[in-house]
Amino acid sequence: MEISSGLSALKAAADLTRAARDAAKAGLLKPEEFAGRVAEIYDYIIDSKEALLTAQQEFSILRNENETLKSTVFHHSVSWRKVPDGPEDGPFCPICVSEGINMRLVFRDHVDQSGAFWFLPCPKTHVGTSVVRDLGRGREPVYTVPKELVAEGRYFLHQ
Repeated sequence: MEISSGLSALKAAADLTRAARDAAKAGLLKPEEFAGRVAEIYDYIIDSKEALLTAQQEFSILRNENETLKSTVFHHSVSWRKVPDGPEDGPFCPICVSEGINMRLVFRDHVDQSGAFWFLPCPKTHVGTSVVRDLGRGREPVYTVPKELVAEGRYFLHQ
């Protein structure tokens, strides 16, 4: 249920309550009608409560997603996680991060890693995704990351 529907239900409950009160004051509300009016008002209140709970759950999910996005930065073609008291943690696969997964890039041992950059693929298969299709011929992306950005000993090799 949308929050606007819940607000409409709450307004309808308030209007029905006001009308029932006015009818009772004027002596126009018969005792046998009272239970039906209360039940109708109660139904509207339950509808608005359901809408509020749904909105609260959606808000919580969005807040968590927002916190995740605020704690992640993108530079040098990969994603990094901000650490409050230290250097950025990473590198992470940007495709996986966009899917809500913090997948660390792995060391590729059959490639010459003696230069100034690490050549790091994602261990998860991405062939078939639109991002990888744009790279051509269904190849997995390999990210080039400057070695000075990666924590010492991260890939257990001396530079």
